[in-house]
Amino acid sequence: MQKSDNPSFLSQNIVFIDSQIENYQFLVSGIYAGVNVVVIPQNQDGIEVITTHLEKYINYRQNLEAIHIFSHGSPGSLKLGNIFLNQDTIKLYKNQI
Repeated sequence: MQKSDNPSFLSQNIVFIDSQIENYQFLVSGIYAGVNVVVIPQNQDGIEVITTHLEKYINYRQNLEAIHIFSHGSPGSLKLGNIFLNQDTIKLYKNQI
């Protein structure tokens, strides 16, 4: 994993992986070098984690080519850390999304 708190480490690609995915470390190990990887802890709000990291790109005026998210979900719902993003909760995150 690269550190994404320094502008010289900001990649044009970022991968967010929910730590609740079984064997998520295996996914992390398969990510190409040069891609920023952020693991979303199970006890944190995943949207806040994602927003915090994406703000670094805005602050350093860096462009993103791709954002990838690995998590569990079901029809109409996505688990990110300790929240479920769905039709009801997406309204709470409209400013962040």
